[in-house]
Amino acid sequence: MKKELVKVKAHLTSRLNSLNEQKKSASLNDEQKAKVDEAINSVTDALAELDAAEAEATNEQLLAVFAKASEAFAASATASAEAVEAKLQAQISKMQAKIEKGVGAPKKVTARLSLKTLKAAAGSKDEFKSFSAGVDVTAFTPEAEIENVEIYHTLIGIAGGFEVSATGKTSIKVRTMEKGSGAAAVVLNHGVKPVIEYVGAQSVVNIDTYAGVVEGIADEDLEDNPELENEIQMEAMYELSAAENTAANTLLTGVAQAYGNAAYGKSAYPDAKAALAGIVDQVRQALGNRVSPICLAMNSAQWAKLKDLRNTNGTPIEIQSIIGDVKVIVDNSLTTDNFLCWAQKFAKIKVYKAGKADWYKGVKVTTVAGNVTAVYSEWRTDESSLRVRQREALYVTDDTTVVKGTISGVITAITV
Repeated sequence: MKKELVKVKAHLTSRLNSLNEQKKSASLNDEQKAKVDEAINSVTDALAELDAAEAEATNEQLLAVFAKASEAFAASATASAEAVEAKLQAQISKMQAKIEKGVGAPKKVTARLSLKTLKAAAGSKDEFKSFSAGVDVTAFTPEAEIENVEIYHTLIGIAGGFEVSATGKTSIKVRTMEKGSGAAAVVLNHGVKPVIEYVGAQSVVNIDTYAGVVEGIADEDLEDNPELENEIQMEAMYELSAAENTAANTLLTGVAQAYGNAAYGKSAYPDAKAALAGIVDQVRQALGNRVSPICLAMNSAQWAKLKDLRNTNGTPIEIQSIIGDVKVIVDNSLTTDNFLCWAQKFAKIKVYKAGKADWYKGVKVTTVAGNVTAVYSEWRTDESSLRVRQREALYVTDDTTVVKGTISGVITAITV
């Protein structure tokens, strides 16, 4: 029986130590501490009884002592559970208070990268150190699909061969400097340096306004057709781009030099490929040592013919060796075999106010035989209007780099 007695005493001693640690917890209230004290006293008494018991104590005596100690354990366990529950409830209440405080508050998307944390990462200097940047996107809402409608128009046709930049001025002064006489030269010691004379010229380009209005769009149509608003807006923006392209065409045609590449002269094979070579070379000669992309614009039919160019035997003739580094522009506002070729660096668009679409409600005018019979606010007629508008200036700073003509005319010019 001695063996069983030792086991029971060891178990009770272990539980007594556990109760003493439990009593130290700050989360216990006075009532719970009293229960733990009772449990400690009961276990202490049980150990004293075991010490007084004879080695030949019966199993019934050991069970009675252990049962009494178990009741004390149960009481202390209840006290511990109550303390844990109270602590958990306090944490939940604190968390709930934070949540309620944050309801309705503005949320921001923030990101933070700590280099200090990165440097302190485990591993030697030669090892890879991982890092992370925390991003708070709680303000984002889930979407099935996000549609970004294009507001600022894209350049089309000839206008696509212009350099585009912004300006905060309503007019641009275009200044050129041409050499009148003289040139730099090698000068001997004590020799007189040559005089170089330049003549400056200045012109002013004013900002133009491009605009158009679509009137009388029924509000019911916009409500019943969710995509109609975007479609009308995009069509109107296209019309704005078309007006801009017309202005670009008019500008280049007005300042362009007619084909007349005397340095290129005549060609032993005066076909369309030779004509392209002469056209592009005239622009390169005008550029001199200056660097700029070269643009060549023709209609789609003319480009299709050139890409399927053949000799009299039907053998295909490639033109890529001529136009490989040229910016090919398709513009069907150019008719027949007319072309425009220019250095992009010197054809500019300065945007003062970028193209924008504005919806508004204006007035509805009813006319009969040219006479106004009624004028209503579009609020009364359930209609809306759309205005597209932009303000910009188009100009060329060196018109010698712009060449115009027809492919057939150039072929005639280079024929021996």
